[in-house]
Amino acid sequence: MKKFHKTKKLLALLLGMILTIGAVMPVAAAAVDGNLEISGLTNTEAVTVTAYQVLQYNGSTGAWELTDWAETALGDQAAAALTALSTEDNSNKAVIAKYLTILADAADAANVAATVTTTASATSATLETTELGSYLVICTSQSWTYTNMLVNNYNSVGEGNNILTVGRATAKGVHNNVIDKKEVAAGQTYVAVGDVIDYTVSGTFPYFQGYDKPKFTITDTMSDNLVAVTTGADGAFTDADITVTVDGVDVAFGTAYTVTANENGFVISFQESWLNENAATYAGKAFTITYQGLVTGYVEGNAYTNTVSSSIKTNNEEEPPSDDVTATSYTAAIKLQKQNESGDKLEGAEFILQAEVAGEQKYVKLTDTDMSFVDSEEDATVFTTNEEGVVEILGLDADYTYTLIETVAPSGYALEKTTPTITFTAADPADGTYTATLAGANSAWTNQNAADAAAKVLIELTDARVGALPATGGTGVIILTVVGTAMMAVFGGVLVMMKKKKN
Repeated sequence: MKKFHKTKKLLALLLGMILTIGAVMPVAAAAVDGNLEISGLTNTEAVTVTAYQVLQYNGSTGAWELTDWAETALGDQAAAALTALSTEDNSNKAVIAKYLTILADAADAANVAATVTTTASATSATLETTELGSYLVICTSQSWTYTNMLVNNYNSVGEGNNILTVGRATAKGVHNNVIDKKEVAAGQTYVAVGDVIDYTVSGTFPYFQGYDKPKFTITDTMSDNLVAVTTGADGAFTDADITVTVDGVDVAFGTAYTVTANENGFVISFQESWLNENAATYAGKAFTITYQGLVTGYVEGNAYTNTVSSSIKTNNEEEPPSDDVTATSYTAAIKLQKQNESGDKLEGAEFILQAEVAGEQKYVKLTDTDMSFVDSEEDATVFTTNEEGVVEILGLDADYTYTLIETVAPSGYALEKTTPTITFTAADPADGTYTATLAGANSAWTNQNAADAAAKVLIELTDARVGALPATGGTGVIILTVVGTAMMAVFGGVLVMMKKKKN
């Protein structure tokens, strides 16, 4: 008897434990026939999912019919649309997509069968619909664009025999701004020829889950005299040249993507197999691409542009390319005009440039493809005026202040001894044009303080002939004139006194 009571108590205890566990364990909600279950939504922001019934079954006639609002929206295409939309295999996707677009444009609040808005972390939504039929499902969110869907909540088990079931579909969407921005590293808005520019592209990785043949490419296009830096044989790209990071993780060059040259730029092509494998993991995550461009020479207008765009292709249906995003760096240029007092242009004047670099005075060495600083004047580049009296100094870095030094004057003209400094001020926002501040110059120098059509700051220098007094005067000239006049007066007085004494 005692044994029976002990067993009874043990069973009661076990039953209590089972009931307690059952009370605290979550119970998965059973799918309800008639509902629409939509998966594949982004988990980065809220999505509003709305269903509009477009087909209904007429039990009396045993045929499918368009709902009133759908028939009105389709107009004279209603009959053809009914045939396409009611075809169970939905084989003609392009035609169905066309009709769904017409219906989506016409759908309004009066036609809503069910709607729900997800939380930002949810990837699915359930719409409570009870009437057997076919539904247009539209998903909308702030940053994503989804394909319209036709979802059925029934199964046909024989001619004229349809049973209500759960309608399921996977949403397919792409982020509206795959490329968010493109920028250059700090301090590289203004560059010189020969400089290397560090670029960063950032964006949001697109959504590919549920697509059969996803393709994702990013195209980078560089302007003239700007080329992507490569380290591989024959200009091939390697993993040292480009880094792609998704959600903070470097993805493998060659496995996740390949890179091919495209004129001055390149094309990044993500591998289809990698996209299929990682679609759910990286959808909606931030990505960055880093690489470098080399300034190989001067361009008219001073601007070096680097433009990037993306292209997405899913199930052989190509999305429109994304809007171009461009980063621009600029060089500076000086146009020096040498002339005499009459305005005649002077050929053969030679100049060098000096600049303060990290607190030290250096000289500028400038070629068509590179600018550098050297310690000695002998190693500096000599800029010589042509027969028009002009010399153009192209591809300078506008971040420096330069000193203009004339080292050789044209034959028959005096060497200009003043050495003014020139400081560039770029237009705001930067567009490749500059004004210049000329400091320490005498009146022989003229600063036009404006850029010409080719974005070259124009500086003029007027030379005096050897032996001629500068027409512009100056304190030294005035002193010399006063002293000379005084000496002539004294000399004249001495002559008069001598003449009187002789008489």
